[in-house]
Amino acid sequence: MISTKFFLKKSILVLLLFAFAFTSCTKDDDDDDTTTAFTILKADGSTMANNETFTYTTSGDTSTLKLRVKNNSTTDALLMRIKLISMTNANGSFMQVCGGGVCMTNVSVNGLYPNVPITVASGQTTGINNISFHISNMGIAPENTYTFQFQEQDASGAVIGTPVKFTYVYNP
Repeated sequence: MISTKFFLKKSILVLLLFAFAFTSCTKDDDDDDTTTAFTILKADGSTMANNETFTYTTSGDTSTLKLRVKNNSTTDALLMRIKLISMTNANGSFMQVCGGGVCMTNVSVNGLYPNVPITVASGQTTGINNISFHISNMGIAPENTYTFQFQEQDASGAVIGTPVKFTYVYNP
């Protein structure tokens, strides 16, 4: 009889330990890193897909890509920067990146734009003219490809979350 009670107590203890281990290793919904803190919207309001490509055959005003950042958080402001990941057949002198009311020309690989992060209040979206990409008049040139990413950062400047990439192609 003593051995049966001992066996039952030991079995219950083992089951409780397994139950505790299982519940402590599961992920809470609040910790889900797959939730995107922001969405990139095209000028028409549709969502830009990650790694989407935008191709322009003319330069000047008709080559302006306008995008908006939507903050999906209902409680926290968002600090956003745009990083040039790579460029092909270009030196950055003909690309203009505008963000937060500041336009920068002569962009460079690994450059962050604008110089100060764009702040997007919780639940808000940047204005239609707030973020744009533009190739200046180049005339006849080889295809230029620029790959950018939108990245959220914390107050210290460290990247947080998952960046969203896109490619801008000028192909006259």
